[in-house]
Amino acid sequence: MVRIVNLPDVENGAKQGVDDFLVAGGTVDDLLARSEEYSEFAFPANEWPVLAEEAYYGLPGEVVKAIGPNTESDPVAILMEFLSRFGNLI
Repeated sequence: MVRIVNLPDVENGAKQGVDDFLVAGGTVDDLLARSEEYSEFAFPANEWPVLAEEAYYGLPGEVVKAIGPNTESDPVAILMEFLSRFGNLI
């Protein structure tokens, strides 16, 4: 779980970090009271983007199919890495 903590500004108007807040006498309970749960960035795991089969056409596709079973890398990452390295080589 991720929580967002809104800390008060110090007397001179400067921002403070959690360490400054705790040194000034704040407690963990104070931090929890000032925090709120943040869940807007949740990404549905079942909707992972997948490239169309046409993207694996030709030599780049053959390389991805050869390397893919032997690595934990995403096939899209292998394809992009191959294309960028090949483009730089040329």
